[in-house]
Amino acid sequence: PRLAAVPRFHTVPRQAADRTIVLESVDPATMDPTYHVQAVDQSRPWAMADLEAYIGGLGDGAQLDRSRPLWQLRLVRGMDGGAALVCVIDHSIGDGAYAITALLRAADGLGDADATKLAAPPRRREQR
Repeated sequence: PRLAAVPRFHTVPRQAADRTIVLESVDPATMDPTYHVQAVDQSRPWAMADLEAYIGGLGDGAQLDRSRPLWQLRLVRGMDGGAALVCVIDHSIGDGAYAITALLRAADGLGDADATKLAAPPRRREQR
């Protein structure tokens, strides 16, 4: 996926020697697109209430595999005659504004080279 070209979207959390969590880059070519882009299994078409219940059950991203970059796109087909795209993105990748910007750039088809020009989200300030 085009999102893999955005540096933050090909990082995984690792514990450093001092026991802090750092993000390490992985080779985008090793990423499994079938893990990061999935279709949601549905036994019947969903109404908006079904989609809301599904999203509400996702929690804080705890279901993401911590050995992989912490994001997934989930396609829900059969939504009252349409479809929905559910984006599951861990906050270690960036805040909501950063994630939305990255998704919009990828959806606009700007290409891998342009997607890498996204500014990195601000670093967390040192706590005093």
